[in-house]
Amino acid sequence: MGSAVENRKILVQLVNLEGKNCGYAEKISAHEKGQLHLAFSILFYQHHEDGLHYLLQERAPDKYHSGGLWTNTCCSHPLPNEPIFTAATRRLNEELGIKDKMSFIHLGNIIYRESLDNNMIEHEYDAIIAAEPTSLTMNLNPEEVRNVRWWHQNEIDDVLKNAPETFTVWFSKVYKRVRDHANR
Repeated sequence: MGSAVENRKILVQLVNLEGKNCGYAEKISAHEKGQLHLAFSILFYQHHEDGLHYLLQERAPDKYHSGGLWTNTCCSHPLPNEPIFTAATRRLNEELGIKDKMSFIHLGNIIYRESLDNNMIEHEYDAIIAAEPTSLTMNLNPEEVRNVRWWHQNEIDDVLKNAPETFTVWFSKVYKRVRDHANR
């Protein structure tokens, strides 16, 4: 799924500002034109004695945009007529080899528009999904993910303040929503 040719065959759902379907476009084309489309971002967290930890992934260097940057656990786009949690389960398996059953929590949606590398524009109606897994078995897909690791909340906050370019442009928005939920 990593090559540009394969990505062109994938359709994303175009939406209006209320999240209503407006049709479909090829994934790469939607990102080149900056068309508002449906997406989801998953962020796993765990409570530990020393505070909250979040599972982040380092994107594979050859991704069609934002390669080599750290981001939330998983993010992608649902296929046509695919429910968000079904898409989330599918992509966790495709990217991270996670087949464990998850109890997802939908924390609402955010809309953002950001210019990216490779002349791409990320304009997403993004469903924010959180989960607190107790155990995980992973088998990383090297075309999608270079690395994963648990980050302490204080470490994320420090890197966001001092070296935000370490992360994807959308990460801080996703992280804030999940952090606010996890810290209740």
